[in-house]
Amino acid sequence: MASTFAPVPCIILLALSSPEILVLSITLTHGNCHLSSALVNLQKMFFALENHLAQHPEDRHKWPGVDMELRARLGVGKIVVALGSEGPVAGTPVVAKYFHGTDGLSNTEIRHPELSPPPETIVPSYDHPYYTISSDPVTVALPQLMALHEPSTIAYLALGPLTSLAHLHNLSPENSILHHFAIILCMGGAVDVPGNTTPVSEFNVYADPYAAHTLFSLSLPHLHILPLDLTTPHTLPFSLYTSLVDPTFLNTSSPSQPSGKPPITHFTSSFLEGTRETINKFGGDAMEQHDPVVVWALIDWSKGGPGSPFLESSPNSPNTRHVSAEMRKRIETEGFSRRVVERRRSSDLRARFMGVNANTTAQGPENALTEVPGEGEEEEVLEADEDMPGVIAVGGEGAEGEGGDGWFDDERLAQGWEWEWREFEVETSGTLTRGMLVSDRRRSAAVLRNTGQSLNRSIAVDQLPVDSSAEGGIGVGEDEQGERVRGTKVIVATPGTDTLRTLLLERIWGVNVAVWSG
Repeated sequence: MASTFAPVPCIILLALSSPEILVLSITLTHGNCHLSSALVNLQKMFFALENHLAQHPEDRHKWPGVDMELRARLGVGKIVVALGSEGPVAGTPVVAKYFHGTDGLSNTEIRHPELSPPPETIVPSYDHPYYTISSDPVTVALPQLMALHEPSTIAYLALGPLTSLAHLHNLSPENSILHHFAIILCMGGAVDVPGNTTPVSEFNVYADPYAAHTLFSLSLPHLHILPLDLTTPHTLPFSLYTSLVDPTFLNTSSPSQPSGKPPITHFTSSFLEGTRETINKFGGDAMEQHDPVVVWALIDWSKGGPGSPFLESSPNSPNTRHVSAEMRKRIETEGFSRRVVERRRSSDLRARFMGVNANTTAQGPENALTEVPGEGEEEEVLEADEDMPGVIAVGGEGAEGEGGDGWFDDERLAQGWEWEWREFEVETSGTLTRGMLVSDRRRSAAVLRNTGQSLNRSIAVDQLPVDSSAEGGIGVGEDEQGERVRGTKVIVATPGTDTLRTLLLERIWGVNVAVWSG
């Protein structure tokens, strides 16, 4: 994963500290830095988290994403780390070292060697307690992981260039694996605002416009993009971080010291001090929370209830699962929501992506969440799609496993979130406009008001043959009938930046803070 302006470790830490979601895999790709540096940075983050929990065992309940007992109970193992591409689908690779430094983590490798884990713990063969590094590329590792779960039970958060998603789709375009995600949330693009890499382009789309063109032209009903228009106003001021998290935090002239502060705080301060200097050069003193907004959206939407894109379970559903009193108590005491998810392995999905005979019965327990009550324990039966800790569950009655056909029932989001359908095309190779989301404004209401014209001149272009576009120009997709399709769902409103600030401060750094307005 990659991000612009909001360093990746904060996003992953937010996900790991949130009981509403369960991280199954972290896929790394090009973007902020080279692929090898991205892996090193991820290992540094896990090293800091491991040290933090060793020094502060009382905080273990605050990090359900690395609670291995809980993960075992849910039928999942360690987090699978998979490597993606070193460059875009096509075109010239770019790296955001101007902002994130040569190592992708504000050059902490120079200032803070103490953040690096012991050499013997970063080799692929090392048995890390929290994660395992797949020997397969993401195009193999992720389908294998998905084959262990029912379709439409896994969400995908794209926080960097869309290269991995494009490659996954291209494995079988006519039966794309992307349809088997419950929801795809993508941070990227600048729809009606200036870009942050060029005057018209946001970094993630700029870094691989061909991948963005591939994804956006599919018009997937479960794909939502969260562009700069939405994410830029969400900030975490460095003054707030200093006052509530790390009073010694300044910049690289006064590097963070590990003594006297929790390991997680030392880790975040160590790379944020460099980030602050870069942002200061741009005239600001706050982190723009582009990627955390995406994780926040998934957290909010996964809570279920009215307005959620996830279906409520049917009262007549024949699918029931058994949960012991011990597990029920754990769910309630740790504040988890209660959705029990059917965990049967799909033999059809295994056959499609792993070469397994469709008639072969998957090995292992049919339902990894089923527990046999011990002697004297009360047994509770819950509907298959009620709520269970951290698993993004959808489906139940009406779910077809076709990219949310059965889960986005009324097209409403969680409270405070709003979306609009926007039509645009992705410029793939323009010298000045690479990565631009090109909207056709000739038919907009504003143009009609300003010119007094009622002509819709876009019809002339729409009636051109689909193959008339020059190769490498503006990307335009086709549907099965050869008609032009473009655009996707764009998130346009959130509950507000104060809510996100509170979430970040409480979950990552354990700060209890009321809504801050400053």
